[in-house]
Amino acid sequence: MDYIAARLIGGRQSTVNRIVIHGTSSACKRGGARGNAAWFQNAKARGSAHYVVDPGEIVQCVPEDRVAAHAPPNTGSIGIELCDPNAGDPLRWYDPPHTEMLDRAAPLVRGIAARHSVPLVWIDHRQILAGQRGITSHHEVTLAYHQSTHTDPVGWQPELLMVRLRHVWTPIFPGADDRTRGGHDVAEAQIRLQILAARWHAPDVDPGGVDGIHGPRTAKAIEAFKRRIQGLQRASGQPEWPSTDPIIGPATIGMLRWWTGQ
Repeated sequence: MDYIAARLIGGRQSTVNRIVIHGTSSACKRGGARGNAAWFQNAKARGSAHYVVDPGEIVQCVPEDRVAAHAPPNTGSIGIELCDPNAGDPLRWYDPPHTEMLDRAAPLVRGIAARHSVPLVWIDHRQILAGQRGITSHHEVTLAYHQSTHTDPVGWQPELLMVRLRHVWTPIFPGADDRTRGGHDVAEAQIRLQILAARWHAPDVDPGGVDGIHGPRTAKAIEAFKRRIQGLQRASGQPEWPSTDPIIGPATIGMLRWWTGQ
């Protein structure tokens, strides 16, 4: 791993409470980490991060025992920039460059967490304010402290990283195949899809309302949800969902309940 020192490096920090994931607002491509590291050296740059990750490499810009200017309040945190444009179809997070980058980022996060005894759990803005330690995003830090307006990484879902850290996750129910229509509750699915759309910042899984009608937008939301689950299954080496059809059957309802935690 190369070290390219950022211009903005703050004072020392002896404790790390959170690992903060960012999006660079640049293309997810090889060479992106060096490009962003070079920008951190620019006199016009108003920020810095401890690490920048692209599909091909990781570049360190700030020592872990020093404060980086990445997600205020910065002391007690490690910032990791993932090369991503912070715009476009949320499904870009499943394409080959993003997959390579996330596969590279996971061991980095795991190592940082081990060195600083940070739990491998995702924490949102409420948990940050409650003093919990863990892994979070710039968006959640913004919601917690309102010291910045950044909402990155845009369009991703935390599970994309967390499944790589945990190695395994609760799989789809064995033998459950939604290609055959069964009894289902469209309104419940719509409610749970809305919860996930807000939690994941993913408009593609938003059914557009709760009316109990399996219309075109609900169908597209179900298909998008299944594509996302397939991506997570691939990332964790699990058997993939049998199809990405719009049918709401027992497996779909079960998985929606699992992901919404209700």
